[in-house]
Amino acid sequence: MSYGRPGIHLGDLGTPGICQSGPFGGHATLGDATLAYKLEEESGIRVDQVGGNNLTDNSTVLFNASGKDGNCADFEASLSESLSILDNSDVSVTSDFTWSTWIKAETLGSAAPIIGKDGLNHRDYLIFANTGPNFEILVFDPGGSSCKVVSNETLSTATWYNVVWGWDSSDGKCFVSVDGGTVKKSTGTIASVNDGTSPLYLGSRAFGLFFDGLIDETYFWKRVLTSAERTALQTTFY
Repeated sequence: MSYGRPGIHLGDLGTPGICQSGPFGGHATLGDATLAYKLEEESGIRVDQVGGNNLTDNSTVLFNASGKDGNCADFEASLSESLSILDNSDVSVTSDFTWSTWIKAETLGSAAPIIGKDGLNHRDYLIFANTGPNFEILVFDPGGSSCKVVSNETLSTATWYNVVWGWDSSDGKCFVSVDGGTVKKSTGTIASVNDGTSPLYLGSRAFGLFFDGLIDETYFWKRVLTSAERTALQTTFY
């Protein structure tokens, strides 16, 4: 599936959505994703490429034609825009998970949420752009304790970043890798991930605060990706 932008599309490699050869070395990396959002739509519902977890459009999220691969979703914080889906077994986890998303901020402010299942009393996981400005990841356990990791990069506006982040049950730590770089892990640990009832949001969190910028090519796995897979995500799209 190609939208006229550079990069390798897994649908071009044979069976749609399954990497049979090429940069993933035979791993069905996007083929075994639980969620995959290309965010090509100009407005309205954003389609999940691997299942039925389509995102609802809140306050009319429009598009930008200069995405990382084709169109992307363009979030305006001043208009309280977001995309969301209600809690279900596909967006909830208790163990290993990885998100990969492409992000370009238009403005950088305080605690701008990018992706999360994060309600006032049901906190599971969250990535946001903090005042560093850096990417900050929080992952919560059922008791409300959390692990936190902050990326080393100093963020700039008008720059695309690929952020791969999640939680690893092998050491109980959350992690982040930016643009295929070294994985940074939290110092704190948790034993498992909370499975709360908050919706999943892109561009916001359940109790307010909004991201101002572009989000594209957003995928979710219920496992930890390998180093080769993280690297391949720099040029491989669904």
